[in-house]
Amino acid sequence: MLMQGYKLVEEVSRTSWSLAQRFKRGETSDTILIKNLRQSVATNEVTSLLKHEYRMCRSLALDGIVRPVEFIGNDAESVLLMEDPGGQSLERILQSGLLNRDQALFI
Repeated sequence: MLMQGYKLVEEVSRTSWSLAQRFKRGETSDTILIKNLRQSVATNEVTSLLKHEYRMCRSLALDGIVRPVEFIGNDAESVLLMEDPGGQSLERILQSGLLNRDQALFI
């Protein structure tokens, strides 16, 4: 997926149905998370799940919840733009060995 004016920084999360990546906006240091559906599963049903995630999360004002900024969708592709709180995913922290599985489950 190509987003004009955005430069890919890193992959944040990959699931069987979606991919979340951190992008840098233009020449600024601002980053944003972009979650898009994997082409192999981009059906109307899965697109509806992404829309539902957008609607549910945008109304939550809780610490630790990544807030969606915008849902962009058409017949060919759908993406969810989200605020980037920075940090690392729990998966990446576990892979680095900074926490063991019991510590992560406690969190």
